[in-house]
Parts: sequence; structure tokens; C-alpha cells
Amino acid sequence: MNKKDYNVIWIDDEWDKMTEFKDECEDLRIHLQPYSYQKAAMEELYKHPNSWDAVLLDGEIKDKSEHEEPSTKGLLKALMYLAEKHKHIPRFISTGKDKVKDNEMLKDERIYIKDIDDEKLFDDIKNTIDNIERFKVK
Repeated sequence: MNKKDYNVIWIDDEWDKMTEFKDECEDLRIHLQPYSYQKAAMEELYKHPNSWDAVLLDGEIKDKSEHEEPSTKGLLKALMYLAEKHKHIPRFISTGKDKVKDNEMLKDERIYIKDIDDEKLFDDIKNTIDNIERFKVK
């Protein structure tokens, strides 16, 4: 059976500290392209929409620059953009903050707790992408 690669935009201001997570993803052929703030990631998605299979977001992310504090504002802006312009691309939220999981505005999102739900996140990313008609040919 052919092993499939999964290309995922990853928005997390601390991505460079998450070596074990990145290594696990690579072992599973989930290739992460990290961004520290949502605007840069959404610009990449806009320029190359067919290059990406999914978007992985932190629960609190920077909005427009490296110099901001991460917050749910950046997350919500990214989710609104994805819902409006890229509905076909699955999105996943992986957070270290329990309060994000309880946020009423995020009740319809797939939310995973870092380190605790990583295996489920990896499985869900792969299974979700595998079951999208557009990606079955890939």
C-alpha cells in the first residue's frame, strides 16, 4: 500500500519548542509548515491553496506579527477566514489551555489538548484528509 503524505499549515507561536511533536508528525508523514502568527499562514494558504491538506491551529495565536501576544482573537480571525475562503480544508485546534475547549464560540471546532490528545489528533488529521473526495486521488 502506498504511504501518503499530508501537508499541514501549523500556526503556533511556540512551534520551535515542540520538537517531539514535530518528530512524531514526520514519522507519520504529516509534514508541518509552521507559522508564528495567523496572517502569514493565511497568506500562504491564499497563494497556494492546493498545496495544503489541513490547518492546525494553537488555541491562542498571534494575529498579524511576531510582536503580539497570542490570544483567541488571532485564532478566531483565522477560523473566520478559513470558513469564508477555504471551507474544504479541514482544521484542527491543538491547545494547552483548557479554557479554549470551553469557549462557546469554538463549540463546533475539533479541539485537542496538547500532549494528552496528540495520538487522536494525528489519527483524525489522517482519517479526515483520507475521506475528503478531493484528496482521495492524491
